Formats: sequence, structure tokens, C-alpha cells
Amino acid sequence: MSDTDSGAPAGAPGHARHKSNLLRSVLIAVVALAVFGAALWYVGGVDYVMGLLGGGKPATAPATAAKPAAPAAASASAFKLPAGVDEMLAKRMYVEQLESSKNLSRLADGSANRFVINRVDATDSTATISLTAFFKDGTSAPGVMYLVKRSDAWYFMAIGGMNLPNATGLAGGVGTAGSTEIVESDVLDVAEGMKEAGIKTFDTGVINSMLSQQTVNQPMLKEIVAGTYTTYEFGAPSIGTGTVTVPVTLKGKSGDSAKGEIVLIKSTIDSHDFTFLTTFKKQ
Repeated sequence: MSDTDSGAPAGAPGHARHKSNLLRSVLIAVVALAVFGAALWYVGGVDYVMGLLGGGKPATAPATAAKPAAPAAASASAFKLPAGVDEMLAKRMYVEQLESSKNLSRLADGSANRFVINRVDATDSTATISLTAFFKDGTSAPGVMYLVKRSDAWYFMAIGGMNLPNATGLAGGVGTAGSTEIVESDVLDVAEGMKEAGIKTFDTGVINSMLSQQTVNQPMLKEIVAGTYTTYEFGAPSIGTGTVTVPVTLKGKSGDSAKGEIVLIKSTIDSHDFTFLTTFKKQ
């Protein structure tokens, strides 16, 4: 080394390069630590690294970055469920009424004159009411009405006929529908019912009306299950805006009677017309 090199001043180019290289090294180290920190967070933090090193929990790095949870479906979030009724039951009730619509329309248009209750089979959570429906053309047909119970409240599920092969007139158009086998019911059952009805939409307005009206109007439903009245005579329907109100005279075996009404909703869903029963009300 020459005397000139050994006596270079502090501000000489060689010393400046040395400081520049040192600064660059520090910056690279900082960036590397930042990248390592980000990677550490992305793959699961210290637990993941410990797994790689043989300590802590096993290393299970996620395949992709976590995504925000998808928002709940609008129809589900709009349900107003009373105590004891979950979303699946609400949807099942809706599907059962879709399948009962043809029979419910007989009440709405005044074709049905009278129901006579023949038998009630009830448990703590379900009721099957065997009945005979009489129509204004003089024909009659056996049928069955299904109800379910949740938190001490009864809810109408469906009404169907026996579809007898020799039935004529209005009795010949009675459709089969309904079941109280809701324990085995799941999303596939509901989807199949929607498919058979030819619709994809859950009308939450209709569903909420069915649930709310039946929750607050329990006396007639409870008396149907108890067998208090055995004959239900229907008067002339009163047409409202999207609704039909049918007066009912209830008669028991002992001769006692009471007045009530049922309320139905007519709704067009996915270009199909349906009739739903929302209310059993004793006056």
C-alpha cells in the first residue's frame, strides 16, 4: 500500500463507498425482516414456524389467504322467527303450503262448504287431523291436515286429500300434500319441494305473515288439536287486497258453537300463482 493510500482523508471516495455499502446492507436487512414478518403473519404466525422447527403445533399453512365471510342470504336474514321455530322449519312450512295451494284455493274461492273432523292424532310436537271436506257441488272427499308445535304454539303445515280414483266434481280435484315428518327434513327436502313447485324464491313476506299471525292467534288452532269442535262451516269469502277472509262457524258434538275466520294470501311467485293460509282466528 502506498503512502498516498494510507493517508487518504476521511472524505475520500473510498470511504464514501464504504459508508454507502454499509447503509445499503442495513436497508436490505430491514426489508428482509419486514418481508419475513409479513410472511410469518400470512402463513400462520409463530405457531407455523415452530412447527417447521419441530416445536409447537404442526405446520399447516393455509393454501390461500383468508377471505371475509360471505354475507348471509337476504331471504334468511329477513326471516322473523318466533320462539322455537328455526329457519329450516319456516322454509319447510312454506314448501308444504306451496304443495297445499290447490286445496287452499278451494277455501279462497268458496268451493269448500264444510270440514268435519273425524280423528285427531297428536303428539307433543305434531298433529295429524283426519277430516272430510264437503264442496258446494255436493261432492266430498277425505283429507288430512297437518300441524306442528313449537314453544307451546301450533302452526299449520299443510292440507291434502286422499286422491281417490273414483272421485268426481270438485272432490276429484283435491291434491295430495303434507307431512309432519319434519325431523328428517333437511335442505335437500326443501330444495326438492321448491323444484317441484317450479319456483326458486322464498317469499319472506308470506312466511313472516304465516308465522306471526299464527303465533298470536292460537285459540282456534289449539281447539282443532284438542278436538273441541268437530265441524267447521265456511261462509262466503271476502276479497281484500291480496287477501281473502273466510268466516267460519265452529260446532262441537255437545252443540256448543263459536265464530271465527281464516285468512289466506294470494301471491304470484316466480310467475306462478299460489294461495297460502296465514291465520286461524277465533272471534
